[in-house]
Amino acid sequence: MRIAAKDLETEATYKLITGIVVPRPIAWVTTLSPGGIVNLAPFSFFTCVSPKPPLLAISVGRNAGVHDDAVLPGMSAEQWRRVIDVSVNGFFNATQPLLLPMIRTRWGRIINISSVAALTGNRGQVNYAAAKGALNAATKALSLEVASRGITVNAVAPGIIATDMGKSAFDADAIDRIVPMKRAGSPDEVASLVAFLASAESGYITGQVISINGGMI
Repeated sequence: MRIAAKDLETEATYKLITGIVVPRPIAWVTTLSPGGIVNLAPFSFFTCVSPKPPLLAISVGRNAGVHDDAVLPGMSAEQWRRVIDVSVNGFFNATQPLLLPMIRTRWGRIINISSVAALTGNRGQVNYAAAKGALNAATKALSLEVASRGITVNAVAPGIIATDMGKSAFDADAIDRIVPMKRAGSPDEVASLVAFLASAESGYITGQVISINGGMI
C-alpha cells in the first residue's frame, strides 16, 4: 500500500510516506478547524489502521502549517489561540483516539511534524514557536508512556522547505544567508525521514525531535 498525506500549505507536495505495507487497511485523512476540531478532509493528518490482526497503526500528525505572525506586544488573543489550537489541541484530537488500538496490538508509530522555530525561536512567531515547542514536549512525554508497548513517538523538525509556505517566507537571498547548505530542503527529503520513522527499522528510536534543516542549527 502507498500511504500519502498532503501538506496543508502547498499544492506541490502530496507525499509524506511511501512504500509502507499495511494489511487490509482502512485509511482516512483529517485536518483541523481553527478551533482544533478534527474534520475528515483530504490532507493534513494521516492515520492508517488495519481492522483485522495484526492491527497496525501509523499516525502522521500535526502537518497542518498555520502561521499568524505578529510581535507579541501587538499580537491579539485570537492570533495566539488560533496557532496554539491547531498544533496543541490538534495533537490531542488526532493522537488520543489511536492510542488504545496501538496499545492493544503492541505496535504503533506516531510522528509529529514540528519546526526549527521551536528550537531556535523566530521573531514575530512567539505563538508558532510556543505551539511547536509544546508539540516537542508532548512527543517526549507520550513516548515514555507507550514505549513498553512497542509504540514509538517522534517529531520531525524541518527548517526551510520548498513548499508554498516556505517560499512565501524566505527568498533566495535569505536562504543563502541562513542555511549553510545554501538551499531549501525538498518535501521529498522530509518525506524520506518520516518514512523511516514509520518503518520497522526505526523501532529503537523514540522520544526524539529530529532536525532536518541543512545545518541551520
